[in-house]
Amino acid sequence: MNDKLEWQALWDAMDANPEQWIPTTKAMYWEMLEVLPPEMMARTAFLVGEATRHTKDGKAVYSCFKQVNDDYFAKHLTVVEFKNQFVPLKGWVSA
Repeated sequence: MNDKLEWQALWDAMDANPEQWIPTTKAMYWEMLEVLPPEMMARTAFLVGEATRHTKDGKAVYSCFKQVNDDYFAKHLTVVEFKNQFVPLKGWVSA
């Protein structure tokens, strides 16, 4: 998957490929960062401030966006999953 997706195509790809980071655009990254205060941030990664759904056991699932150099990616994560991937980097903050 090399196309950089936005909006519905991005959400559909994230749902269809839950284990993959889906390429997106810089514009989409910034749109999602600025739409609401993030639920949580870690340097260049963040959870969008409103959950998209909940797991069967009630954990909130958020759209997560990250920047790696000049590339941008998105994936659905819970807070625990986000912390497991990004807290070791230190510098995360909770809104």
